[in-house]
Amino acid sequence: MTATVIDPQVGLRFELHGAEFEVVFVARGMVRYAAAAGGHQHKTPLAHFAELVQRNEIKVKSESVRRTVHAHNAPALVRKHRYVEAVLRQLPHPTARQALNAVIQQVAAQLNDPAPPTDRAVIYWLRAFELQGEQGLLRKRGSGNYALQFDPEVEVLINEAIQQIYLKPERSRAVNIRSYVVGKLAQSGLCSAFHTDIRVPTLRSIQRRLKQLDPYVVARAQRGELAANRIARAAGRTRRVGALLSVVEMDTYQLDIQVVDPDSGEVLGRPYLTCLIDVCTRAVVGMHISLYPPSAPTALAALRDMLTRPNRGLPGGVAIIIVPDNGIEFKNSAFIRVCEPLAIIISPAQIRDPNGKAHIERFFYILTRGLVQKLSGTTFSNPVARGEYDSAKHACLTLNQVAELIEQWINEVYHQTVHSRTGRAPILAWEELAKEVAPLSLSAEDVDALA
Repeated sequence: MTATVIDPQVGLRFELHGAEFEVVFVARGMVRYAAAAGGHQHKTPLAHFAELVQRNEIKVKSESVRRTVHAHNAPALVRKHRYVEAVLRQLPHPTARQALNAVIQQVAAQLNDPAPPTDRAVIYWLRAFELQGEQGLLRKRGSGNYALQFDPEVEVLINEAIQQIYLKPERSRAVNIRSYVVGKLAQSGLCSAFHTDIRVPTLRSIQRRLKQLDPYVVARAQRGELAANRIARAAGRTRRVGALLSVVEMDTYQLDIQVVDPDSGEVLGRPYLTCLIDVCTRAVVGMHISLYPPSAPTALAALRDMLTRPNRGLPGGVAIIIVPDNGIEFKNSAFIRVCEPLAIIISPAQIRDPNGKAHIERFFYILTRGLVQKLSGTTFSNPVARGEYDSAKHACLTLNQVAELIEQWINEVYHQTVHSRTGRAPILAWEELAKEVAPLSLSAEDVDALA
């Protein structure tokens, strides 16, 4: 008689009641999985996961490793489980050798076990059970690097250092963990000449141990829950972009340059550039420069430019989806009221997720390095890069001049240069697709009427 048990691994895709999920980590008898759409984290005991598979409530979409419990190995599994269960139930510190040996003798008497396991073997079973539940107890000792590497005292210190030093916001490194372990061993006298058999872990051993930790737990302890959810989420679904203006990313960036008043020459400050970029071709399809921070009027001005650009022979038109940030300027504003009658879908990027608008962020980087930081009055990226350069003293360009230089650079340099990701110059890719389906545009009067 045999019984097949599911053993989920990281990357396993499955469906539960029609929703798709991906296993992101398996440890300590728990399965943690994330929704393919949205990336929200969930967890369930390994036994419950296996039960759902047996009842066909979980439909596995990719291959998984299954271990089979046969009649000949079931007694060994039960024996290991009895020792592990007794130790976990009776001992608050399972690796304390004296108490551990007492529990081993007690269970051996109950089972009439003629050859009780050593304390080292039981500690190995405990570790395997914590990592993979009953699945870990099915492993054969020596089939891989799963044996206890160090003495129980050293193992306790390593785990203690990980909890007290590594899983903290200060983000200590492996060398700090090893220093803690060596210091504690020396303090307790285990590094003396009377304990030459004690193996002190190397730095590489500590590094390997840290790699075995759940990345979600590490990220949550060191960087917070939001960062952990972003790192450990499922791969998810990507947007399908195959037509002009099917997805347009929108964002505002404060330019690294000081502008002056055209009449008095007084320095006015750094302007803001609101820009829209077509994800399909990487062409800039709308822009607006002003001295005002992001607001509903600046967003509306950039949208107006995008809707009317085809009338001037430039890339632009009515988009299908616009991906802005979560700024207040996109909530209950004229921007929304203009998009509604044009059936433009507003799909804000997730909070604190720079990958939500990766293409427009990359464009700002190229613009800054390719043009803005080469103009008089640039502030550079930071004080270190600026050095002794006096931005206010060298500022001489007005707002309109900066706007003209940026638009000229976009049309003559950026749009004409082969993009490293698409393999095409943005303007050529735009013109080629526009011959198949020309984008819809509006006149300035129509846009003003909508707004």
